[in-house]
Amino acid sequence: MWKSTGIVALSIISLSACVSISQNTSNSPEEYDLHQAFKNIAISPRKYQIVLLQPELLNKKSFEIISLYEKLDTTQEVSNFKGQPAYKRGFVSESIQNNNFIFEKHQGDVYYDVESFRLLGSKNISRNSEAYFTKLYDIPKTSPAGATGKVGEGYFKYGPTKSNAKIKKIKWDMTWSLNKIDDTKAELCEISTLSYSPEIFDSSSDCYLINKQGDVLDIRTTMTLMPKKEGESQLDFKSN
Repeated sequence: MWKSTGIVALSIISLSACVSISQNTSNSPEEYDLHQAFKNIAISPRKYQIVLLQPELLNKKSFEIISLYEKLDTTQEVSNFKGQPAYKRGFVSESIQNNNFIFEKHQGDVYYDVESFRLLGSKNISRNSEAYFTKLYDIPKTSPAGATGKVGEGYFKYGPTKSNAKIKKIKWDMTWSLNKIDDTKAELCEISTLSYSPEIFDSSSDCYLINKQGDVLDIRTTMTLMPKKEGESQLDFKSN
């Protein structure tokens, strides 16, 4: 039986944004303000919806995930996440099948560094799981289109659950890329990978349309889940 663990993990790790406008300007006319873009991504309230392109593989008419993220309140009392001072905000995620039946519902918190607003990780209260970075890489303040880099590496951990007493730990990596759209806009993509083995992994990509000031104008999301055992098929999701 196909399980939704990979979907839940990546849909929580992956964050999507609404429009966010800042007053900052880039240091160079050819460069984009990445620090402001990541801050805008972290602060903005969000709603996103991704749809399974092959619902028949799960014997469903349709399958989608809708997630809501609160606006990040920077006046809140500072929390602690894995020994680091952090802001947190709540999320609710629903997996919906056949257009109206709620198959699964999850809630939890996402954590951000209080200085840089960079993602530190998340906790899914409903599933007793968490994702966290053990190493964060430097991200340049500004960058020209065409650049790539690493965000961080860590783990996705879940369990024990009512049905399984084991604790499972899966390697998690995130990278970024900045791809030119036109002379004033680019796509800043965050690519997350959960590696079950060198040959088997799940991946998701959140691509934010930004201007050179780091304002987030739009987003598109894709997600691919590879088969974990014989008889399963690859599942592909994308945002509406």
